[in-house]
Amino acid sequence: MDRLAHRSGRGGNRPEAHRFTQSATLGSSTGDTYRSDQIVKSVIDMRSDVVTRPTDEMRRAMYEAEVGNDGSQEDPTAERLQALAAERLGKESAIFVTSGTQGNLLATLSQLEPGGVLIAAENSHIEYAERDGYKTITGATLESTRAERGVPNPSEIRGTLERTTGAQTRLIWLENTHNLGGGTAVSVEIMKSIADVAVENLVPVHVDGSRIFNAATYLGVDAKDLAAYADTVQFCLSKGLAAPIGSILAGPAETIDRARNLRQMIGGQMRQVGVIAAAGIVAIEKMTLRLQEDHDNAHALADGLVDISGIEIDPTSVQTNLLYCYVKPDFGDAAGVLARLRNAGVLAGGGGPDPQSIRFVTHYEITRADIDAALKDIETVLREIRPS
Repeated sequence: MDRLAHRSGRGGNRPEAHRFTQSATLGSSTGDTYRSDQIVKSVIDMRSDVVTRPTDEMRRAMYEAEVGNDGSQEDPTAERLQALAAERLGKESAIFVTSGTQGNLLATLSQLEPGGVLIAAENSHIEYAERDGYKTITGATLESTRAERGVPNPSEIRGTLERTTGAQTRLIWLENTHNLGGGTAVSVEIMKSIADVAVENLVPVHVDGSRIFNAATYLGVDAKDLAAYADTVQFCLSKGLAAPIGSILAGPAETIDRARNLRQMIGGQMRQVGVIAAAGIVAIEKMTLRLQEDHDNAHALADGLVDISGIEIDPTSVQTNLLYCYVKPDFGDAAGVLARLRNAGVLAGGGGPDPQSIRFVTHYEITRADIDAALKDIETVLREIRPS
């Protein structure tokens, strides 16, 4: 088994890609040791945008951050982050949480009574990746509606609301961008249509907006325009925005006050959190402004994959920084190709339930040169599997 070790150094505002040194395992029967002088090659990591490291500006802000006890709302840096996040989304209030999953759970707990019903598009993050927290802690049930590449149909949601009128409470759950939909952005028009249905039925709307700034960038709108049609919105600071830790939950002051109490209940209350909140401020102020570069790189990758034998992809489906492609059955399954790519120096991820799918995610540590290099490696790997 190969070993990956971070290249030493503090990282910078533009590192020379998100790279590791891949080293041969030497001199140990357990395989747990390696020698740094046995470097095979650099690795380009496109498994996810959570692999990003904080920029130099973030590290300086963290070092210099003024801190206090966030449990009693006395951390000035965390308070500034929360106010900034609320303003950027056009919400009354916001709370800093440890992860997107925690933010989504708090949104559910603060708006859905025990035994309530969550209504979400099929293959949403809450359904396949959040370990049934909504069910375990709230006793809620999940009603999935049909969706086109993650974009829900307002009439489907209306029909689901009609079928669940006996539920004590209900919550409409949207994901923007939609991960398994291929990083698809849900438009302002669709958001408004769903909000209209929600208002008619007196049902709140929560947006899992982990990458909402990617959606806003693709759609050419302000994030406020998307958030306007939701009661609460969660977004991640630690994905494409490159902060080391944390997410934001924003919404009405009353809801966020409930979420703050609930955060303590589930063990999420923090103390001198300003040392990481400082990176979140830089993420919002600076990193949200450069996401188009990641989208352009994803499009360049998709355009290159079209010409590689053994890969199927519709480049017109790529919108933001995520893309899914498919391994043709004659070339084996995705797991086999991913293993070969790893050995070649390109890290990607499995694409969900389809055993033939591969997911690539671009981010600020991936350059156009990395895309070109990755495409050459991918082509080489596929040719080795099945020579032309």
